[in-house]
Amino acid sequence: MKNEMLREEDVVMKKESRRINKRVLMVGLLAAAVLGIGAGVLVKVCRDNAYRQQMLANFKDNGKDEPYANRVPLHEMDFSVYDKYFPQATAPILVKYERKITLPCDVEYYSAKEDSVPAVILPKGTEVYIFPQDGGPFFIHGYGVRCWPDYEKGWRYGIPFLTFDASRLEDVYQDEEIPMYYVKTRQLEKVAEKFYENNPSAAVRIRKSEYVKRAIRSIDQFLYDNGAFLSEELLER
Repeated sequence: MKNEMLREEDVVMKKESRRINKRVLMVGLLAAAVLGIGAGVLVKVCRDNAYRQQMLANFKDNGKDEPYANRVPLHEMDFSVYDKYFPQATAPILVKYERKITLPCDVEYYSAKEDSVPAVILPKGTEVYIFPQDGGPFFIHGYGVRCWPDYEKGWRYGIPFLTFDASRLEDVYQDEEIPMYYVKTRQLEKVAEKFYENNPSAAVRIRKSEYVKRAIRSIDQFLYDNGAFLSEELLER
């Protein structure tokens, strides 16, 4: 009888031990997962911060007292000052790209960032021209996805997408002043992502995330390389 009671106690103890071990294992796995996520986040933060510090350290102001350096509001800026920083000729690209795209989201343009109502809205589903000119798939500085960087992260400034074909923007507006507006970066990024997905040739050369960054921040990079301006968005890795 005594031996049977000891055996029963032993069985109970083993069962309890197994339950405790399972709990410890679960807690351990949960802790490992949390620590793993935390470590991943920490590594990303460290890398992002190192990249930002490197960009800041490598930026050399050109000392030319240009509009961006003087924090001139974008709606008052003469962007032709920066024409000299952009290549005047581009090598022909043999890959064929679609010039048109159907907008994957609303693209809203504001006369001022603080406005509650957009001055121009291009609704989701509108067909627009990524490349407004004939002769090659070249983004135009200040137009479409390639807008000028604002001083505040999350905003760009430029000419809205055209909803019809045009050989040159100057032909569209003729003697009128070409309208420019503030637009949210994220909306332009979605358009660039859609353009990438519609053009498999682009996918062969570069990842989508990197393509979108280059398409959106191209002007930022030229300004940075020439010591004219360091945008907040260019500081993001």
